[in-house]
Amino acid sequence: MVLLRHAKHIGYPFLPLLLLICLCQGVSSSSDIGSHAISAIPASSSTTSPAAFTIMTFNIHHGEGLDGRVNIQRIADLIQNAKADVIALQEVDRYRWRSGYVDQAKELAELLGMEMRFAPNIGIFGRRPKSHI
Repeated sequence: MVLLRHAKHIGYPFLPLLLLICLCQGVSSSSDIGSHAISAIPASSSTTSPAAFTIMTFNIHHGEGLDGRVNIQRIADLIQNAKADVIALQEVDRYRWRSGYVDQAKELAELLGMEMRFAPNIGIFGRRPKSHI
């Protein structure tokens, strides 16, 4: 899932290129939600370049913290504090039992006031989703 803070400035055809840039920059995520250790490119306070933006990637583990509770607000707070423009998230659930049948993608986008693009990696019962080509 990708969250976009300024979606009107980034056209959908450029999204694959943007994700490629994320991968090439070596941005990594932490698998430890409990320690709040998130690797992200620091947000710049400089406004000298209108094309500058920050990228964050984060495996949210379906919103479950070290306390064993699923809390999507806690994840939204961590993401908001990073102040990134583009956030690539992994393990985001949509209508799954383990996360209370919530559309986490939609809820995170609403909590953060961002646009979202969701593409499933695993379908129902662990099957791969059909191609949308």
